[in-house]
Amino acid sequence: MSNTVSLTGRLTNDIKVREAKNSKVGNFTIAVQRKFGEREADFIQVTVFNKVAENMKKFTSKGDLIVVVGRLQTSNYEKDGQTFYVTQVVSNDITFLETKHNKENVKEDVTEESPSNETEKIEITDEPLPF
Repeated sequence: MSNTVSLTGRLTNDIKVREAKNSKVGNFTIAVQRKFGEREADFIQVTVFNKVAENMKKFTSKGDLIVVVGRLQTSNYEKDGQTFYVTQVVSNDITFLETKHNKENVKEDVTEESPSNETEKIEITDEPLPF
């Protein structure tokens, strides 16, 4: 059986990373826009670990567009005699599509590599190609 989820959405807040039993655990929520009806969104809780959590803390922030691939996991807890159920995505595969960090780098790259107005002339001959 397969339990694989792939979501594309925007971070609703910066990731929260904490230490737990010799590992790092990161929690965040992404807003995934629905393709039908009014402009509604689903807010999905996601958990990541160790390097993925560290990289997200370092390179992402609220509003960034990411892809999350992982598995659905449900858990429950009791509070005041009532049982609550939580469904979340546990992931070790995050792709940064659009972050404030890479937007700044793109702007720098465009500025540094602006094309010159000079064009190089190419000589065209009627000789056959060598292959």
